[in-house]
Amino acid sequence: MPAKALKQIRLELIENRKVSDRLYRAHIQRLRKAGQLAEIEEYFVNGRRVLGILAEYKRTVKGLILGQSASGKITYIEPQNMIELNNDRLQLEDDEQKEIYKILKLTTDCIRPYRKMIQAFYELLVAFDLLNAKVLLAKLLQANCPTLVQTEQKIHLVNAYHPVLFLTNKQQGQKTIPFQCHFDASNRIMVISGPNAGGKSITLKTIGLLQIMLQCGLFVTAHPKSEMCIIQHIVGDIGDNQSIEDGLSTYSSRLLKMKYFLQHADSSTLFLIDEFGTGSDPDMGGALAEVILNKLNEKQSIGVVTTHFTNLKLLANHQEGIFNACMLFNSKSLKPLYLLQLGEPGSSFTFEVANKTGLDKELIEAAKGKLSKEKVKMDKLLNQLQVEKNNLEKLKRDIQKQMSKTTAAKREYTELNEQLESSIQKHQEHKQEKQKLMEYGKKLHQLTQEWISNKNKKEVIAKFVKLAGYEQVKKKEQDEFEKSALYKERVLQNVKSKIAIGAKVKLLKSKEIGMVKSIKENRAIILFGKVEMNVGLEKLEVVR
Repeated sequence: MPAKALKQIRLELIENRKVSDRLYRAHIQRLRKAGQLAEIEEYFVNGRRVLGILAEYKRTVKGLILGQSASGKITYIEPQNMIELNNDRLQLEDDEQKEIYKILKLTTDCIRPYRKMIQAFYELLVAFDLLNAKVLLAKLLQANCPTLVQTEQKIHLVNAYHPVLFLTNKQQGQKTIPFQCHFDASNRIMVISGPNAGGKSITLKTIGLLQIMLQCGLFVTAHPKSEMCIIQHIVGDIGDNQSIEDGLSTYSSRLLKMKYFLQHADSSTLFLIDEFGTGSDPDMGGALAEVILNKLNEKQSIGVVTTHFTNLKLLANHQEGIFNACMLFNSKSLKPLYLLQLGEPGSSFTFEVANKTGLDKELIEAAKGKLSKEKVKMDKLLNQLQVEKNNLEKLKRDIQKQMSKTTAAKREYTELNEQLESSIQKHQEHKQEKQKLMEYGKKLHQLTQEWISNKNKKEVIAKFVKLAGYEQVKKKEQDEFEKSALYKERVLQNVKSKIAIGAKVKLLKSKEIGMVKSIKENRAIILFGKVEMNVGLEKLEVVR
């Protein structure tokens, strides 16, 4: 059997190496004492174990010279008594490889009939491993599965964020600010404007990356209420694609990409263009960008564009299918808020940032003088608009907080009012009961006085029997009334107005409290611990 032969070869190899180690240690100790050994004591030449001997002593060591160092100062010698031992080792190692090959060949022949099954299991394991990796990634990124829309081209992202930015911020203990966006048949192309370092590019990249993640079968870093569709073509122009080898400038490379976009874009295309129109004269580049954007809009493509060009902001303001968005900016601290605001263009805050950095005011005013009055006025209006937007957002948050507080106060008032009404009702019932007892006590007291003063005891006994009978009749009438449909209806109406699913209740004349699981007509399923009971509503009492 190949396995037994392999075992025997390996036992012989172990023995050979033990003898070889013992002999080499002896040679090394002897030559080291003689000062003939080089710094490299042992070496391997063509798989054979040799000793490093100083060149001037190579004639004093008996053995086979197999080579020397590059400097010629060290000669590699295989000792005489080691030659046969090394030959045996090499032969055993060769035999070992042959036996291993035989075993692998026999094993392959045995499992060859199951090749298809093994291949299927392998593919299944790969699929499970990939699925497990996707799950672990989703947990790490806190990602979710959006709703897949198949009837239309639609992207609706709720609380979306860039996965890499999320991990980086998490490591640094910082919060990642999410954004919302919506694309459909009437709002296909989003033009994002705003100051530099405000988050325009990261928003653009996030939309593209989440779409790719979805189409790779991954969960996306957005709220599960998000909606996305399958897009056939995803194209992008992000970063500088200047090429010295091809003789392309930044703008030339961008124009080539625009040409490709126009040739291949259709209603199932998502295009992403960062800093659209830059790299050329602002007026001419802006005009060309406007024409290209109109053409892409005509092709019904979905797209995201970031820009500082005013003409593109104006285009998005009146052209159907294109809409504005801006990254909010704190005009007082001159710091970006990293919040995406849909529906309005944003200012670049060029002069404000320049003023904040300490640039001479005269230079800033001179720069403003170079611009047309309309452009300065428009930029100022955009600044004011963003300030108003920020104030409105703050006001909205304050109102929501106040509404939350008011709702909580109203709920607390309702609960206290119900408790008060219940307490008053119990007090009234207790008062009526005491009143009855007092009246009954008075009558008994009168009978007692009569018993003492009246000699006709039979008459007093008759009055007592009559009183007892009257009270018994009243109690019987009350019991019959409580059994009547009218009484039950009143109790049901009273209980129904107070009871609800999730409310805590208890059975009349019982102390065990349960929770209402469901209500159907005049009965309810009550959960007492792990036990469910089907009980009529008239037998329940709400626990405060």
